[in-house]
Amino acid sequence: MKKIYSLLTVSLLLAVLYSHAQNKAIDSIRSLLEKHSALDTTRVNLLNALALELLDIGSEESLKTSETAARLSRDIHFSSGEVRALRRIGSYYYQTGDYASALKAYDSNAQASIQAGDSSGLAWALNGKGTVFHSQSNYPQALQFYLQSVQTFEKIGKQNDAASIMGNVGVLYKEMGEPEQALNFYERGLKIHEQLGHKNEIARFLNNIGGIYQEQLKLDKAEEIFLRAFPLAESEKNAHLEGLILRNLSNVKDGQHKYRESLNDAFRALSFFETLNETEAIADVYYQIADTYFNSKKADSALYYGNKALAVADKIGFKRNIYNTYQILAYAYAEKKNYLKAYEAQKLYISYKDSLVGEDKKNLVAGLKFQYDLDKKQSEIAILTRDKELQEDKAYHQRLNIYALLAGLLLAGLLAVALIVNNRQKQKANRLLQQQRDHLAETLQELKATQAQLVQREKMASLGELTAGIAHEIQNPLNFVNNFSELSAELVDEMGNEFKAGNYEEGIALASNIRQNLEKIMHHGKRVDAIVRGMLQHSKASTGQTEPADINALADEYLKLSYHISRTREKGLQVTLKTNFDPALEKINVVPQDIGRVLLNIFNNAFYALAEKKKNVGESFEPFISVTTKKINDIVEIRIRDNGIGIPQKNLDKIFQPFFTTKPTGKGTGLGLSLSYDIITQGHRGILTVDTREGEYSEFIMELPV
Repeated sequence: MKKIYSLLTVSLLLAVLYSHAQNKAIDSIRSLLEKHSALDTTRVNLLNALALELLDIGSEESLKTSETAARLSRDIHFSSGEVRALRRIGSYYYQTGDYASALKAYDSNAQASIQAGDSSGLAWALNGKGTVFHSQSNYPQALQFYLQSVQTFEKIGKQNDAASIMGNVGVLYKEMGEPEQALNFYERGLKIHEQLGHKNEIARFLNNIGGIYQEQLKLDKAEEIFLRAFPLAESEKNAHLEGLILRNLSNVKDGQHKYRESLNDAFRALSFFETLNETEAIADVYYQIADTYFNSKKADSALYYGNKALAVADKIGFKRNIYNTYQILAYAYAEKKNYLKAYEAQKLYISYKDSLVGEDKKNLVAGLKFQYDLDKKQSEIAILTRDKELQEDKAYHQRLNIYALLAGLLLAGLLAVALIVNNRQKQKANRLLQQQRDHLAETLQELKATQAQLVQREKMASLGELTAGIAHEIQNPLNFVNNFSELSAELVDEMGNEFKAGNYEEGIALASNIRQNLEKIMHHGKRVDAIVRGMLQHSKASTGQTEPADINALADEYLKLSYHISRTREKGLQVTLKTNFDPALEKINVVPQDIGRVLLNIFNNAFYALAEKKKNVGESFEPFISVTTKKINDIVEIRIRDNGIGIPQKNLDKIFQPFFTTKPTGKGTGLGLSLSYDIITQGHRGILTVDTREGEYSEFIMELPV
C-alpha cells in the first residue's frame, strides 16, 4: 500500500508537470509562428502542431487553427499538411459530439489522402469514420471502416497502427455479443505489440482479453491474464489502466469466493480512480465492493457501499450502475429483514432496467397505436361516404369487422404482454421475499455469531487508508530520529578530536549537545511508539463478548482514572467533576472493555482541552467536566461536556477520521476518536455525535440501544 501511495503522488505530480509542459509547448509554438511569417510548409507544420496541442486541452481554437492550416496547405499545394489538418478537424468535431460534421471532415480527409497518395492518412480517416459510427451504435458501418483501416495499415507495413485499430475492432465485436471474434482481434493486436515491446499496449490488450474470459466465466484463466497485465501497467505508471485491471481482478476473485483478496484489489482500484477523479469508475468500484460484501454475507457493509455507489452513479446519470446497485440493495435489505426497503429497491431495479431496454418496446407500442387510430379514422370516413347498395354495405361491414378484430387482437396482445411482464416481475419479487424468509432463522443465528467481530471486520475494510495514514504519521518523527542520530555521530567524532587535542571545555560542550540530541531522539522515538501502540489498539480485536454492564459505574470509574492520568501529565491541574447519573438506569448488554476504551478516549481529550485553555486564560479559568446518563425510550444516552477550547468548525467533519487530530505534533495520534466511533456505531449499533463551539465547550453524545 505504501508503494501505491507513492505512485499515486508521483502520478499526480506528473499530471501537473504535464499540464505545465503542455501550456509551455503551446506558448513556444505561438512564439515560433510570430517569428515565421512566411506562407510555406514550415508554417503549416507549426499550425498543425499548435492545433494538436489545443485539441488535447479541448480548446475551440483548435478548429480555427486546423482550418487555417488546411487553407494554407491548399494554397501552396502541400498535400500532406492538408491531410493532417483535415484529420484534426474531424477529431475536433468528434470530441464535441457533432458527428455529422465529423463524418464530413473525415470524408474530406480520405479524399485528400487518396489524391496525395497518403495511405497512412487514408487509414486514419477510415478509422475516424468507424469511431463516429461506433459512437452512434451503427455496428455494421463501424466494422466496415475499422476493417478497411486495419487492411490499409497492414498493406503499408504499419503494424503498430494496425494493432491499435484491432483493439477497436475487438471492442466492437464484444459489444455485438461475439466474444470469439473479439478475442481473435485482441490476440492479433497483442502479438504485434509483444513483438514491438510496447508494455503499455500489451497491458491494455491483456486486460481486454481477460475481460472476455471473465464474461465467459473462465475465472482462473481471466485471473492469470490480469495478473500478467498489472505489472506491465504498473511499470509504465499508467494509473487508469492499473485501476481497471485491479477492478477486474476484484470481480474475478469475488466469483472465486476469495472475498478478502477481492476487497483488497477493489480498494486499491478505488484509490487510483479517486486520484484521477474518474467518477464513473468510482461508482463502478463501489458497486463491486458492495457486491463482494454481500456475497461474503456482510449485509451492513454491502448497504453502506451500495448506497455510496448509488449516490455517485445518480449524480452523473450512470444508469447501468444504478439498476445493478438497486439489485444489491434489495438483497441486502432483505438479508437485514427490512422487507419494505427491499421491495422498494427491487421495484426501482426493475424500473431502471426497463428504462434501459424498453425504449424500443415503447416506440413499437406507440407505432401500433398510431396505426390503429389511423385505421379507425379511415373507417369513420368510409361510414360517411359509403354506398347505399347492400353489397358494398356488406363489404364495408366486413372490413369494419376485420379492422375491429385486428384492433382488438392488437390491444389484447399488448395487454397480454404487459400482464405477463408485470406477473413475472411480481413472481420474481415474491420469490426473492420467500427466499429471504426461508433464510431468516439461519441469518439471525449468523448475525448473533458475528456480532462480536463487527468492529474488527469493519476496520479491515479501511486497512488501506490506515496504512497510508501510518506511513504519513510515522515519517516525520522518523526523520527527526535519523537526522539527530547522524548529527550526534558527527558530534561524537568532533568531541573525540577535541579531547585528543586537550580542548576539554570544547569537548564537554559537545557532550552537552550530544545529550540534548539524545533527548530529542528519545522524544520522537516515544512519538513513533505512541503511534504504533495506537494503531495496534485500533486494530486489536476484543473478545466481543457482550454482558450486562452498569453504565453509571463504567462512566464514574473511567472518569476518575482519566483524571488521575491527566493530573500526572499536567501538574497542578484542578478540574471540577460533575456527575448526573440516572439512578433508574438498568444494566444493558455491551462489551464493557470496548465502552471503557471509548469513555477513556473522550475523557482524556476533555482534560487535554481544559489544560490547554487554562494555559491561555490563566488562574481565572474554572475548568469542569460534566457526565450525564439518561434512558430515553429504548436508548441510553451518555453526555460528556467540558468547557475547554472546543473544536474549530472546519474540523468537525474530520474528527472521526483515522489519524486526524487537532493536537500539536507529538501530542496525539489521531486514532482515539476513530476507534471510539467504530466501537459505538459498528460494534454496538449506536450513535456518536459532537456538539461544540470553538473557545467555549465540547459535548460528546453517545446513544446506545438497550
